[in-house]
Amino acid sequence: MEHFDFDTKLNTTKGLSRNDLKRTIELNSKDDGAEIYYVRIKAPGLYTLKDVKSRNNIDVRTKHKAVYVFTCPTAEFESSATTDLCTGDDGPVGIKVSGVPPFSLGYIQRVGDWEFPSKISQIRPQDVNVLPAEKIHDMDNVDPEFFRPNPTQFYSWAATHHQTVYLKPTLEHPTLYEYQLLNVTDGFGNTVFLDQSSVINFRVHEHPSAKFACNDVDPPKLLVNEDVAHIPFELQGSGPWKVGYRHIQESNDKTTEFNVSLSVPMASLQVRSPGIYELLEVSDSYCKGNILTPSTCRVVQPPLPSIEIRETPIPSECSGTDFIGMKFFTELKGTPPFNLKYNVYKKTGRSKTIVGSWNETIDRSRYIISYMPTTSGDYIYEFESLSDKNYRDQDISKYAFSHTVYPQPDASFDESLTTLKTIRTCVGESISLDVKLTGARPLTLFWSISGQLYSEEIQDDKYRLKIPNLEKPGPHVVSLVMIKDANGCSIDLEARDVVIDVRRERPTAGFYTNNQFNGSVEITQGSTATLPLRLAGKGPWMVGYKNTEKENAETNMVVTEDPNATLETKEPGTYEVVSVQDEFCRGNVIPSPYTVRWIDKPVMTIDDETAILKQEDAYEKPGVCQGASASVGIKFQGHGSFYCSYDKYQVGSWKLNPVHLGTEEINSVYPNAQVNLDTNTSGKFRYLFNKIADQRYSDPFVTFHRQTVEYTVHPLPTVAFSGRTKKQHSLCVGDSLLSNDMPPIWLDLTGQAPFVVEIRVKHQTANHLQTHHLSVPTHKYKLELFDVLETSGLYNIELVSVVDNNGCHSTTPASNPVLTVEAMEVATISSSDTCADHCVGDDLDYTLYGVSPFAVSYQFNGRNKKITASSSTLSILADSPGNLTIISVGDKRNKCTTYINHMTSIIHQTPSSFISGGREVFENIHEGDTAQAVIDLVGTPPFEFKWQRSELVWNKDKNHHYKGNVLETHLVQDVQDNRYYINTAVEGIIEVTYIKDRYCQYPRL
Repeated sequence: MEHFDFDTKLNTTKGLSRNDLKRTIELNSKDDGAEIYYVRIKAPGLYTLKDVKSRNNIDVRTKHKAVYVFTCPTAEFESSATTDLCTGDDGPVGIKVSGVPPFSLGYIQRVGDWEFPSKISQIRPQDVNVLPAEKIHDMDNVDPEFFRPNPTQFYSWAATHHQTVYLKPTLEHPTLYEYQLLNVTDGFGNTVFLDQSSVINFRVHEHPSAKFACNDVDPPKLLVNEDVAHIPFELQGSGPWKVGYRHIQESNDKTTEFNVSLSVPMASLQVRSPGIYELLEVSDSYCKGNILTPSTCRVVQPPLPSIEIRETPIPSECSGTDFIGMKFFTELKGTPPFNLKYNVYKKTGRSKTIVGSWNETIDRSRYIISYMPTTSGDYIYEFESLSDKNYRDQDISKYAFSHTVYPQPDASFDESLTTLKTIRTCVGESISLDVKLTGARPLTLFWSISGQLYSEEIQDDKYRLKIPNLEKPGPHVVSLVMIKDANGCSIDLEARDVVIDVRRERPTAGFYTNNQFNGSVEITQGSTATLPLRLAGKGPWMVGYKNTEKENAETNMVVTEDPNATLETKEPGTYEVVSVQDEFCRGNVIPSPYTVRWIDKPVMTIDDETAILKQEDAYEKPGVCQGASASVGIKFQGHGSFYCSYDKYQVGSWKLNPVHLGTEEINSVYPNAQVNLDTNTSGKFRYLFNKIADQRYSDPFVTFHRQTVEYTVHPLPTVAFSGRTKKQHSLCVGDSLLSNDMPPIWLDLTGQAPFVVEIRVKHQTANHLQTHHLSVPTHKYKLELFDVLETSGLYNIELVSVVDNNGCHSTTPASNPVLTVEAMEVATISSSDTCADHCVGDDLDYTLYGVSPFAVSYQFNGRNKKITASSSTLSILADSPGNLTIISVGDKRNKCTTYINHMTSIIHQTPSSFISGGREVFENIHEGDTAQAVIDLVGTPPFEFKWQRSELVWNKDKNHHYKGNVLETHLVQDVQDNRYYINTAVEGIIEVTYIKDRYCQYPRL
């Protein structure tokens, strides 16, 4: 075999032995007899068979065709220098492709959550010639010359080439971009599907941005005596950021540029000088950014706040030389709002006592402060500090003033009285009014009520006027008339009056008893009783009541606006109203006791006729079989209908750890009810009756005496074939179930021993049926049945039912596994062919008798083989010459086997022929001469064959002969030799088209 390397342009020749060939035809192949071999190659290139000989060294005619083997195409991404890009960047994605061009690529582009399948075709180097497109896409109809080796051809188009193609995606979205290669196809349509690792991805980032967050109305301030000011600043992007900015001095337009690094998006720039600041550039971890507006910010330095204070005394109305207070006129400079702190002291001898401290908030530039003391004396006014919006506590202690003050007397009712239009009270009730006074003490106050004038001498600045008991109903006006101080200064008062409305009737309170001496109500325990009140007067009322049946009972107070209000209580007893007061005065109580009583709770007990009392509140029922019906009776006392809930527990060997199975409920309109016990599961169970309710106590509550019922559910016995017992067996007709070929049958039983088991042996036709009742003393039992299998077919051994010592009976379910015994007929075989001689490629047909599947043993050319037949017919393909003898036939486990004598078939090789040793021979003859064609015949004589001569056609363009029309055909019979000669004087192509020997022929009919 000759190899031409496309890349190195070198020719090499290699001899191939039989070990280098791999045959593909096997036994049972139904091919037409042609033998196919494969040659393993390890390098791409052009392969040509130069010379082939058979096993007996005869030249084999070859078709001079070339085989092209190309390098499989590959594709992979170029490694990327960066995995982070910016929107708007050029992001070329390089893909390296190798193989035979032109290439096509299939890939997927993923942008965020979007996916775009794409394909690129006609990828090829610019300076490389490629195979014409018609040769690539129509290989079945290509010119045969394409596969004929050409020594002058270097096949540059078939060499391996490497090409890099670039994708240029538009990076518009800040997200994850991913590219995955799916497949690559070369110039001959060879497609390689790439795995999921052929992926490249990169993150596209948005360009960062920067802007100031200041405004012209309230610009950043660099205060006096402070080192830095902060300009609010906003950043977008992925930190950290680098920011460039410059400072412009407003006084001389001098500029200075700065660069800073910031790590958080909401930050501030620290600056040390007032002026205009302008952003120049910004970049983050990945991209250069944009400067947004506002990009400039003005930093100002506000002046310190200041104040000018001017004083003016306030003259007295009684004396032109005395003053009752001071006024201070202030002028403020700075940024409002201002905060002014000052203190007022009263001088006593050489010391001073603080009277008050004030902290005035001022929102204007001019402000007046007035101060009028309530007592005479020397007063000092000291101004402490001034603050504005920007500066705190600037010292203004230089402003201090002192004056002597003689305040004039004054009096007024307390504000809590003047805010009320009318004060109401009842006839005979006393009342007091609070008055506030100022002036030099002692003070004399003149006041009047209903035209009657009164006077009081007062030493304090507060006084309580005691109004005489008012016996006349209706409105009464109290007025403050005049006041006189210790200096003899009298002032007529303009204070607001107080009106007292005197009501004739007093309020009353009592329980509503529906014209009975006392009222009563019954309630369930825990519920709320509502006691109706009847109130008279003007609300709101304050009512006092208590439970007289409780020792040392406290009086409860309740306030209500409703004259028909109710009292709520959850405790039983007798309740009485003990006091009442409405909006104006205390009232009278109407005797009307009200009694609250509890209703008896419902009671539940277990009916002792349905269960046995073992101890207090604990009952037990006799054991019951699983699935059987069982119940327990319960009795109710109370007001039907009744409700009861109970918890179900499964009690194990340790009673302290029961398993809760759930909660059930009972609803009954009758005092007697039945509770069905759960017997679906075996074990010991306990029912705990814990909650009860009736018509009155509708909210279920836990009973004080909780009843329990315990019972045992016996499990139903079971019987089954042991897990180690095979469920399918095979015996021959006439065998017993105790045959040596029948393995032991073991039974597994559960329940209380001993047991009675019902077993049935049944033939599939139901014509043979035998039932057995066996006493089984243990839980593991070996089954012995004496039944004989008289008829072929399937026998089922079924477990029907079982009864244990507890009397519990169970029937095995239909789905329970059965043991199947197959009684098989003895298998036989016969040949369907009457002739013992066969040819390679014939089917040897046999007929099988018995029950399939069959196992047939045979010998072929001295080697023993086995074959399985699933039906009554068997066909064996004769794929090579030799002798095939049937040895035995049985089932697939080779039981009930029959051994066969004298069933042999002889398989003969298909005849063949060679002209001129199997080579293509071109022989020139002159006119009048003859040429001789030698035909070698392979097979068993006599031979019969057919040969024909075809027209010899010359193709000038391709310099090659072709076979034309058939000119003559001859049939040669009864040839006894293995060689035959044909002499001819006519040109043409001679070939054998049919051959037959003693046993076989080719082609097969």
